[in-house]
Amino acid sequence: MLFPAMRTLVAQCKLWGYSMSREERSFDEKRDFYRMGIDCELTFQTTDGAQQGSGVCHNLSAGGVAFDTDQALDVGAGINIRIEPGSDVTSALEALAQVVRCDEKPLGNGFHIAATILEINS
Repeated sequence: MLFPAMRTLVAQCKLWGYSMSREERSFDEKRDFYRMGIDCELTFQTTDGAQQGSGVCHNLSAGGVAFDTDQALDVGAGINIRIEPGSDVTSALEALAQVVRCDEKPLGNGFHIAATILEINS
């Protein structure tokens, strides 16, 4: 599984402030950081303690995370997230993030959440 490599990439990108230059981006890719597709269990709790839950993390980058869950989260809400790698080879990734998008999934079976990573805790 590529989770340890992504964990290192996320930490290094945050530490070094690396982002893709405009020249490195294709016309279709306007993100500042590379992202990696993953399918890992994610748990979250809002920083005010009002909501907690779980979901599936679908992609991760040095700048953010995208996951699906059965709960709507308010845009702007702070969340503590924990992403489980699915093996004992590496520890979980814990971070503080802020919700930037919450979209209801097409069939009404949950929500797609996008959040900006503010701080990596472990």
